[in-house]
Amino acid sequence: MDINFIKSVLYKSTFLLFLFIHSVFAQVNSMDNDTIKVEEVVLEKSSKKLKIKTVTLDGPCYYPENMHNAGEIVTLADKLAEGTLQSVSFYFNELYSSRKQSEKFRDNEFELVLYNANDDGTPGDRIAHDPVTVSVGHKFSGQLTVDLARLALESPKKMFVGLKRITPAAGKDEFFIDCVCSGLDKYITMVRKDAASPWERRWQCAALKAEVSVAEKR
Repeated sequence: MDINFIKSVLYKSTFLLFLFIHSVFAQVNSMDNDTIKVEEVVLEKSSKKLKIKTVTLDGPCYYPENMHNAGEIVTLADKLAEGTLQSVSFYFNELYSSRKQSEKFRDNEFELVLYNANDDGTPGDRIAHDPVTVSVGHKFSGQLTVDLARLALESPKKMFVGLKRITPAAGKDEFFIDCVCSGLDKYITMVRKDAASPWERRWQCAALKAEVSVAEKR
């Protein structure tokens, strides 16, 4: 076999091997450089400390509200801080006294309703927001908090907060909303059957037992 031919083949093989090794090294080096660039990107999440002010509607005695003959019930929340609404809390089914009574409870759904307050102390225009459903299971009892932070709603100085029935009534005492039963000199609670009906005072319920929280404007 020609010795020159063998040398030529070996030379070409060595050259190709050199190119291959150099190519691989270049790719690895490029990957290392890309990784370094990614690691140098620092993501920072700026967070603000929110000062929350909560208005509590409370009293010395309570009344179990079953929304008989009412499609909506709302209470005036006054002296709210200037800022963004964070949450509204209501209380359910805390005041029933017997197992037989609690066995009447059903799963119910409500819609949170918020209204501006007219100068005469009646509900005005509805505060624009996406529908917020409040689900109350038949075994639920206690505080139920509705988160409003994601809606970015500016807080008025006063507004009506409450609930609208979604689940049709099928009987009596299917749930209880905790109400304050005294304090009519400082609270206003109103009900109506539907959107076409007038608002009426709910005298037996001075106020829905509730809290309204606002993130104060800085």
